[in-house]
Amino acid sequence: MTTMRSMRLGFSRIAILLTCLTPLLLFGQEEYPLGRESGKLIIDRLINEQNIQTEVADIVLAVIDSSGNVNQRELLVAASRAERGHFNYLIRFTAPSDIAGTGLISREQDSGDIEQFLYLPALGQITPITGDSKQSSFMGSDFTYEDLQRESTQHYEYAYVGDTRIGNRMVYKVVALASTPGRKKITGYARRILFIDKLNLNVLKVEFYDKNNVHQKTLEAFDYSVQESNLTTRRPQRAVMENHIKRTTSILTLRQGRTNVPISKELFVPDSLQIWTQENEAQIRDLLSFTPDNS
Repeated sequence: MTTMRSMRLGFSRIAILLTCLTPLLLFGQEEYPLGRESGKLIIDRLINEQNIQTEVADIVLAVIDSSGNVNQRELLVAASRAERGHFNYLIRFTAPSDIAGTGLISREQDSGDIEQFLYLPALGQITPITGDSKQSSFMGSDFTYEDLQRESTQHYEYAYVGDTRIGNRMVYKVVALASTPGRKKITGYARRILFIDKLNLNVLKVEFYDKNNVHQKTLEAFDYSVQESNLTTRRPQRAVMENHIKRTTSILTLRQGRTNVPISKELFVPDSLQIWTQENEAQIRDLLSFTPDNS
C-alpha cells in the first residue's frame, strides 16, 4: 500500500475539488453587521450568486489512514442546474477496478432536502441514503453523505460572529446550526464554523463539531483559480478534510474541470446508476475538453 512519503514523491501537487460541497465563488467585498440575519445574507450570496448551469470534473481521491497508508480512487463528477434553481449531482468512480462503476446521485428538492441514491456494482442495486445514513462515511473517506450537500437556509440558521485571520487573509466567521427538528435529528454535527474570505467570499475553512461539541473534522481549501470556460467562477485547486478523532485525512485532486457544458439530464436519473459503460465515461471525458461556440 502506498505511503504518505511515496505519494508526495509521486504527485507534483495534491488538490481537492469541492464540486459537491458549498459552491465557492468570487464576489465583491461587503461588510455585514453581527448576527443571524447578516450570517444568512452571506450564505444566501454563496448559494444564489452561483453563476454556472453545469459543471464536470475529473478527480483523484486519496484516503490516508492513521498509519499514513494511502488508498487512491479516481472519479468523475457532473453537476447540473435543474428546475427552480435546484442542482443535481453525479459522482461516478472509475478506478480501481473493484469499485469502478460505483455511483452517487444527489438531487435538491423544493423542501431543501437532498435525495441521495448510491449504486454499488457488487450488490447490483440502488440504495437510497436517508436519515442517519447521511452521517455515514462516503466510500470509506472522511466525507459523509451529509458533507456532499450544498448549504440550505431552509434547514440551517447562520450567525456571523465576527472576524478573524487565516494566514494573511481576513475572514468572516459564520456558525451554521440545524434549525428544523428533522435536520437536527439526522445531522451528524452540533455546529459548523465557516471561515469566509472578506475580500472575495471564498470559503477557506470549515470546522465540524460533533453532537458532543467535540471538534471532529476540519476542511481547508487552497489555491483558488477561475475555470478556463468561466472566468467568474472560482474553484479551490487544493483542500484537505482532516478527521481529528480518527487521525485520518481525505484529499481530492482536481485533474481537470469545465463549466457550462452540455450535460444530458438522463445522467441524474437514479435508474441510470445501473447503466454505466465505457461510452458513458467517454462522453463525460469529452465534456472536459468541450469548447463552447460563442459566435
